[in-house]
Amino acid sequence: MSSLKEEYRKATILEGQLEGRPDSPEYQHRLFEAVQAFKLCKQYVNELSLFSDNESPEDLATSDIQYLAVEYYLGKLTEKIQPVNADNRIARRIETINRAVEHYTTFLSQLDSYKLLPESSSKRLREILSTDGGLPRLANVQSSDPTTRRADKIERFKMEKALQEKLQNVRSSDDEEVQRKVHFAQLGLLSIKTFSTLESINMELQLLNEQSKQPTEPVTASEKSTNTDPSEYVQGRLDPSFDKGPLLNKFGKINRPFTIVSSRDQIKKNVQGTGQYLPTMTVDEYLEEERRQGRIIEGGGPESALQEEPDEDNDEKNDRETYEARRWDEFTENNPKGAGNTMNIG
Repeated sequence: MSSLKEEYRKATILEGQLEGRPDSPEYQHRLFEAVQAFKLCKQYVNELSLFSDNESPEDLATSDIQYLAVEYYLGKLTEKIQPVNADNRIARRIETINRAVEHYTTFLSQLDSYKLLPESSSKRLREILSTDGGLPRLANVQSSDPTTRRADKIERFKMEKALQEKLQNVRSSDDEEVQRKVHFAQLGLLSIKTFSTLESINMELQLLNEQSKQPTEPVTASEKSTNTDPSEYVQGRLDPSFDKGPLLNKFGKINRPFTIVSSRDQIKKNVQGTGQYLPTMTVDEYLEEERRQGRIIEGGGPESALQEEPDEDNDEKNDRETYEARRWDEFTENNPKGAGNTMNIG
């Protein structure tokens, strides 16, 4: 049977090796292994009674300080768990997040019991946990006052920067006192990350709760028309419904695509071919459709009825038309095309 030290080392390695898409089966499988490893660490911690609410930081063994982070890692990993199927996805996600919040708040409570949280963070934690046995009030994770929120963020930023500098300065030392400072500094950084994570979780929960209240809308007829049967799909056509209904509307706008072909034999030929060209009507059908819409004028149209028939017996009119035609011929002969363009000679 492995020891707590060995199991904790294994768990942290598994957590550090998590890469890839969180929604992939491989990632979720490795995630499950890491969660199980940290759960075993938590079991060891409880069996050994390593931590107590009545102790101070000085009472903690140097080698045991790092195990205060078990609950943090359980919260971090639990938050990444995703539902296997789509049934009740929102409800399952909310349940998963609430479990992660429980681990996070337990982690912060342990640090607070050892006076390892600054007063501002300790106060914020008490506001989060101010419930009557219910879920934590994540709405209290940050102040509703913008000025206070900004001040809290600045304070956390300064704390994080100071802790990171401390870790860089003392990480290489083997002195026990230095190691204790390193462990406490690491826990301080994790606490800052936890509060930031709880703020993000609070926003996600608000969105999920709003989505869960929205009724499922029935599929409309227009939506059903887009969900066509895959068996109706033909290569070269965007939508089987496009070849149905009238070709033109009353304003002459084309309602659907079509291909003009010479005869019905061509249609039959292409149907037996590769399917790249799918004509919808012949030339005769197209002309008939145009005639029905009134776009083809037969018999010369109404304009032709207004034109006068030439009167061969009207000599006066015929002589006048002949004279005008001769004058025009003489004018065009004396004034060839381009003769008036004197600005661009040569």
